[in-house]
Amino acid sequence: MQVDANNAHTVVGTPVIVFGCINTTFVHASATEAALAGKSLEDEAVIQAALSALASEVVPDSRPYDASPEYKVALAQNMLYKTILGIVGNVAGSDITSGATILERPLSSGQQVYDQNTEFWPLGKPVPKLEAHIQCSGE
Repeated sequence: MQVDANNAHTVVGTPVIVFGCINTTFVHASATEAALAGKSLEDEAVIQAALSALASEVVPDSRPYDASPEYKVALAQNMLYKTILGIVGNVAGSDITSGATILERPLSSGQQVYDQNTEFWPLGKPVPKLEAHIQCSGE
């Protein structure tokens, strides 16, 4: 999507919006492209019209082993919205600009601590299961 940042983030020409894994025939979101062509990305009505057009033209397959159709529609809308927020940047309100940032998650870890009753020791002594390390590592 080419955008003129000096002219209220107006879309130059027709954007190319392509999604995969929606269904076997869907590739281009042409109605959404038309809804954005030549319009300002700073106008909330334009964004809402584009998201509505995308929701109506995305008709996902419904297969048991696949994500639900509702999820695929919501995911397509969220990806478009995140892209627009990334283009507009700080022009958008501070309460919504965080939607364009990529979440960074630190490495997680865990630890268990058991209180031991020394009066009845070794009864109640924590002993790890033999398979614990193999199961945790996925072997």
